[in-house]
Amino acid sequence: MGQNWASAAHAIEEQDLECAKLSPKTWAAWCMHIRLYMQDRTRQTPVEPTVVIAEDNDVLRGQIARAVRDMGWRALEVRDGRELLDLLREQPSLVGTGMLVTDVRMPRVDGLEVLVELSSSHSRVPTVLITAFADDETKQMARALGASMVFSKPFDVDDLCTALQYLKQAQS
Repeated sequence: MGQNWASAAHAIEEQDLECAKLSPKTWAAWCMHIRLYMQDRTRQTPVEPTVVIAEDNDVLRGQIARAVRDMGWRALEVRDGRELLDLLREQPSLVGTGMLVTDVRMPRVDGLEVLVELSSSHSRVPTVLITAFADDETKQMARALGASMVFSKPFDVDDLCTALQYLKQAQS
């Protein structure tokens, strides 16, 4: 068997059994090794971080999303807390792998209500709250409800990205 596992796996993926040159006797053993190889390859594929941005200001939401995408990460944009909670219900994997950036004051459901909902469902998602109303009471309440950080508007989007990178490292 002069071929390495990767080229044999590729040949099998491409359904090129002639190229794989496997006898029926070794087929079962190869299949087992190929499955293990494919599982390892899948595990080693880095998953790009996903940041969900809930902000009712279209311009600011777009700026944050662009900065997140410039880091090579995935950005999902929603306009308020209700859309954010709906998205988390539709894509529950975000709870274990994603991060949130949410404004405090938004129509329908605000950022603090999002934190209440997440904590009542025992869901832990690294969350950065952004607010123009960053009095001490709001900051304390946000942290008590599970916010990782609170940024006061206006803020530097680069600082927010640095904070997200820190949270991602802490999450790993």
